[in-house]
Amino acid sequence: MSKASTLYDLENNIVIDGILNSYASSERAMAVKHIRQLKKYKKAHKKKYKDLIILDRGYPSIGLISYMMQENIDYLMRIQSNTFGEIEAFKKSELDDTTLELEITKDRLYQITRREQYPLLRQFREKLNVGETIKVRVIKVVLDTGEIEVLITSLFDVETYPHSLFKELYFKRWGIELEYNILKNIFKVENFTGVTQIAINQDFFATLFTSNICSLIMDVIMEDEVTLYNQTKERKYLYQLNQSFSIGCMKNNLVSMLLKHSRVEKIYEMIQDEIMDNLLPIKPNRSFSRKKKFTSKFPVSKKASL
Repeated sequence: MSKASTLYDLENNIVIDGILNSYASSERAMAVKHIRQLKKYKKAHKKKYKDLIILDRGYPSIGLISYMMQENIDYLMRIQSNTFGEIEAFKKSELDDTTLELEITKDRLYQITRREQYPLLRQFREKLNVGETIKVRVIKVVLDTGEIEVLITSLFDVETYPHSLFKELYFKRWGIELEYNILKNIFKVENFTGVTQIAINQDFFATLFTSNICSLIMDVIMEDEVTLYNQTKERKYLYQLNQSFSIGCMKNNLVSMLLKHSRVEKIYEMIQDEIMDNLLPIKPNRSFSRKKKFTSKFPVSKKASL
């Protein structure tokens, strides 16, 4: 079995970095690898923009927080209240936005290197001392269900980043879950063509590459054609791309587009026409409760697009 992780650009719908590792690998260690790769990319292309890394509740730890602080990387993480005693006390309090000092205890320092999964974080242990503290901003967010989530962040400026911003900001993280759904259920990334390590790696990274190409094409069509389509006349609903169908339109054309003497513009126009003929309406205020159920790995409702 293996564990996959990606660093995903939520604004441009692009996988920046992908890792396929052993099932026992640490998500936190893979997060450090992603951040290192991002820094290499920015240095190579001379990018100076600031990043905000949004992470789910499996990531918060003294090691990862201190690493991001030392690397000057801003973060926003969902955190379980029992991860740190200070966070649990905050959740029980009447405060909804404050700064806390997380103490570096012997036990928390030991957790950084207690297992082989954390070798990339060990070098930062030397920079941490028992009794020191790490400053974090903690925020309560009330979900539509009434449930309270606790977020921690390095965005301390309350005027630039007010409390009201964080519910919507953290919700953006759902974009990577949608990408995983596409990779697993449309591209069938788990359905490998070989059993050797090199074959599996080739399948995995080729799938990420293909997904990025499809995403670029769909984003251009959405921004140019669909936006214009929605503005041409008054409609009951706004429309969006049928994602599965759109990817399916490209399955016979991507290779042709990459050939040396291909008629790229003509192929692109054919793809665009097919996609525009199969748009879906956006019906507002729709929500569905999450149901956990066990089905076959490739159910009938999830037909292959590629």
